[in-house]
Order: sequence, then C-alpha cells, then structure tokens
Amino acid sequence: MNLCPLYYQYYGSFCNGFGLNTSDVDFTILTNSYVEESILLRDISKILKNDENPRSRFIVKSEALKARIPNLSIEDK
Repeated sequence: MNLCPLYYQYYGSFCNGFGLNTSDVDFTILTNSYVEESILLRDISKILKNDENPRSRFIVKSEALKARIPNLSIEDK
C-alpha cells in the first residue's frame, strides 16, 4: 500500500559546503498533508536512538518536532 510519496531535504553546513567530517546533518521529511512529518521524524529518531539497532551508525543530536518545519539533527557515531 503506497500512502504517499516521501521526500527528504538536507540543509545547513552539509549543503553549503562548510561541513566537516565531524559536522552534523540537519534534515526534514516532506509529505502530503495527510501524513504528519513530526510523527515520521519521531519514529525515525526512536529507531536511531535504539542501542540494540546494529545498523544505526547515527546519533540524534537534537529534535525539533514541534517546529513549523519539524527536523532532526544527527551525526555519525
């Protein structure tokens, strides 16, 4: 079942060329109006924070789930 197309968008130093190997990545998910982006980002954050997930190589640095444009800031472990 295909609910809607999902798109992601990176921003910040990752996109403007000032990012370093130790920089974080800021991103958001864009959907249609039927799906709340904050719910999807919250679920992604939970998956990334799960220490039992061996495939997760990221640390959630910050969450802005109630912002006008919800976003996560993650960095490599």
